[in-house]
Amino acid sequence: EKQIAFNQLHGIVPTSITKAITDVMHGAHSSQSKSAKKIAESAALYEVDIAPGDVKALSKRIAQLENKMLEHAKNLEFEQAAAVRDQLHLLRERLIG
Repeated sequence: EKQIAFNQLHGIVPTSITKAITDVMHGAHSSQSKSAKKIAESAALYEVDIAPGDVKALSKRIAQLENKMLEHAKNLEFEQAAAVRDQLHLLRERLIG
């Protein structure tokens, strides 16, 4: 009732909106490929070539990557943080195994 009174007072005639029908996936394919490419590039940046027996170098690189992962998460760059997390997982396995 309040809405009707307000509309009449201000000369507003409610109408339905009309929009063109679009495919909900329009544009998603190109952004997905860009996102996948960006994630792959991020993963490549954090590849590590350290000898498996070099515990000191592995530990140092793990600490560096942990800081980088936290920095990405702080900047809301979750795809990059996930790429670093995956690399950390591999390095920790190498350190332990």
